[in-house]
Amino acid sequence: MSEKPAEASEQVARAASLYTHINDLRSAQSNQQQVAIHYHLGLQYATEALADKLAGLGVDSSWRLLDLCCGWGGPTRYVAERFGCRITGIDITQRSIDLAREGAKGTDVEPLIEFRQGDALDLPLGAGEVDLVWSQDAFCHIPDRRRLLSECSRVLRAGGYLAFTDWLRGEFITPEELRAYCAAWSFPTLETLDSYRPLLAEAGFEVVSCEEVGREYANAGEAASLGRGGPTFIQRTAARDKDSVAKFVGTFGAQAHLDRLEREKMDIYFAQGKMELGRFICVKS
Repeated sequence: MSEKPAEASEQVARAASLYTHINDLRSAQSNQQQVAIHYHLGLQYATEALADKLAGLGVDSSWRLLDLCCGWGGPTRYVAERFGCRITGIDITQRSIDLAREGAKGTDVEPLIEFRQGDALDLPLGAGEVDLVWSQDAFCHIPDRRRLLSECSRVLRAGGYLAFTDWLRGEFITPEELRAYCAAWSFPTLETLDSYRPLLAEAGFEVVSCEEVGREYANAGEAASLGRGGPTFIQRTAARDKDSVAKFVGTFGAQAHLDRLEREKMDIYFAQGKMELGRFICVKS
């Protein structure tokens, strides 16, 4: 059953608060905006891989796209540059919208892009207004997925496409691990490749392709970090000596440190098959 609107809005607000908090953590520790501008599993590799799928659908400069849960706008700019299409980027977090607008300012694609604060469960767009909805690693934060997919269908033209990636629960994660992980990331719950299919069908979508890409994207993201001269996952976490942890706790509190450690299990869980990432290409019937 779908959640009540007030409950769904409250959970979406908690997820928005989490990403505002993460933005603050990054700003406080170092200037990582360029590093994390593609802020999802696989970093820019993931954006390029999903954009390759868009190219196969025939996206060109005549299309209008919606980047749903656009974050800091890096993928929005990349897709606009690659295809020359018009894109509306919508995110629940005003801080992310501000950063996205700042990143697009003065670029060649600025005239093609509009960033707006908005709720994925009540999109500020008219029916049939876009040709394709695109999203990366974000639907996992939205509790009422039936309503979410219905909204995606509503704003799409007939024959339009939905292309997205989303975090999924893997075969080997225990109920206790899943509860702790979902709490740290503000996930209400997680779908699987199979559980998404009836939800998409109910919203009027036909699944064109559906595949698991978590390990591929995790490996690519780590390789990209190493290619920039960055540390490995183990080095990043082991570098936190007692003094640095104490400073972090003094600034943000002990719970923030524990939540950060829980979130950082991401790479390990993907490697262990406890988490998956689904990549879906769907067409509106």
